[in-house]
Amino acid sequence: MKTSVIWIGGALIGLVLIYSVGDNGPVDKVDSVEIVNNGSNNHESSMLNDPSTSKENYSENMSKSEDSTNNWLAGVDENVHPMNVDEAFKYSVVREGDVVIAEWIIGKEYKLYSDKLKIEVEGADADISYPKGEKYTDALGVESVIFKDIVRIEINLKNKKSDSVKIISKYQGCWDGGVCYPPVEKTNTIMVD
Repeated sequence: MKTSVIWIGGALIGLVLIYSVGDNGPVDKVDSVEIVNNGSNNHESSMLNDPSTSKENYSENMSKSEDSTNNWLAGVDENVHPMNVDEAFKYSVVREGDVVIAEWIIGKEYKLYSDKLKIEVEGADADISYPKGEKYTDALGVESVIFKDIVRIEINLKNKKSDSVKIISKYQGCWDGGVCYPPVEKTNTIMVD
């Protein structure tokens, strides 16, 4: 398990996400979220959490850090931001007879991780057909299987126990720009005959 820090924002205000990456893919959990300002970067967050950092050393290090942050940001398009999770991964569920289709339309430059995509059904037995994804190796060298563009999962319902079933979808994905979203869980109730 490796803990990493992501800076989201511009030269003046942004968010620092501190997250853990497991051996099998993206974020296992978000450890903390901090709002920082004044040209801060990842160094500020680590200095703030270091009790041995004195106020004087902190100010001196921050002025050096601010210069390097501004130089780094000069090459970054500050108008490019990650979409919110529901825009990045447009999720829908529809019923076609005894088959329920769960579908994700995945934004360009986004990916869903196959090992983080799970569907549960309450109120009926089900055969769930997961598609095969494509192999992917991230910048840290971690190999995983991902989905891009569209993922369509067929859920064949059997032995219905009531007039409705719940489809519980769990998934997690990342933006190629360096942001992984926390796990998402959606529940849909579908009426059946």
